[in-house]
Amino acid sequence: MSAAQIPAIFQPHFNADLYDEVTRPPEQMSNEEIVEFHAQVLRGRKLEFVIAGCETGVELANLLSERLGLPSNGTALSAARRDKARLADALGAAGVRSIRQVVYTAALPGSSLNLCCSRRTQTR
Repeated sequence: MSAAQIPAIFQPHFNADLYDEVTRPPEQMSNEEIVEFHAQVLRGRKLEFVIAGCETGVELANLLSERLGLPSNGTALSAARRDKARLADALGAAGVRSIRQVVYTAALPGSSLNLCCSRRTQTR
């Protein structure tokens, strides 16, 4: 897990019994400490790849796979894999067409989440 506690929004859907092992970092670790904690747990195991279990695990999976020398998406565009507006920018920079993004940066009341909305445009 990428945090000691499962975020409340995911708790109703998480069933630890579905997994052979659940590794939780101690409370109050920095992001770098969490990555190193998991890297230490995984070192020496016969792994082929690291897969994110959900959207919030993408950056951790990228960091771990890169650190462990496994096939990886790498970390250079990790933020773009999580932030769909950045993803659209990265696609555009690579010459790949995608939908335009409208980003609303004010947080929702009672939430730390920001909104990113997509809007289709006509292609020519």
